[in-house]
This record gives sequence, C-alpha cells and structure tokens, in this order.
Amino acid sequence: MNRLVPLMSDLGVEAEWRIIHGTHDFFNVTKKFHNALQGEEINFSQHKRSAYTRTNKRFLSYSDIDHDVVVVHDPQPLPLLRYVKKRQP
Repeated sequence: MNRLVPLMSDLGVEAEWRIIHGTHDFFNVTKKFHNALQGEEINFSQHKRSAYTRTNKRFLSYSDIDHDVVVVHDPQPLPLLRYVKKRQP
C-alpha cells in the first residue's frame, strides 16, 4: 500500500489508505481470522463478533468514506462493506 497509493496518485487517481484503530479484543479476533485462513478452527462467539463489528462501526463514524471504489484487502475492515453507503450496485 505504501507504494501503490503514491503510484495511483502519480497516475492521477485519487487514492487514500486508511488504517483501522481497534481494541485488544478486536485485534485478537482478527488474528484468529488469520489463523483460520491457515486451517485453524475458530470459535466466533457473539462477544467476538460484537467486538469486531463495533470497531468497524466506530471507524466508519470518523472516516468519511465517499468514494467510487473501496478496496478492502484485509479481514479487519471487511464489515465496512455492510455499513458504507453505496451509490453503485
């Protein structure tokens, strides 16, 4: 991302890289996602789900995401797709 965003800007494409800030619980959950993608079983309890979605909702509350395209390249901000106002299908 630290190379792609400047490259896109050089090409005339407005691009931003946003970093999500979360709690210890949030990052523990997303670490479990990473491990699950490598084959480990995951217990996605209601408490974990809540920590995960709450952090994403909070992130969206201070991040005005009003773009034509949003690329989510990591599981941490994946729920943002549910909460971002969509203008296109």
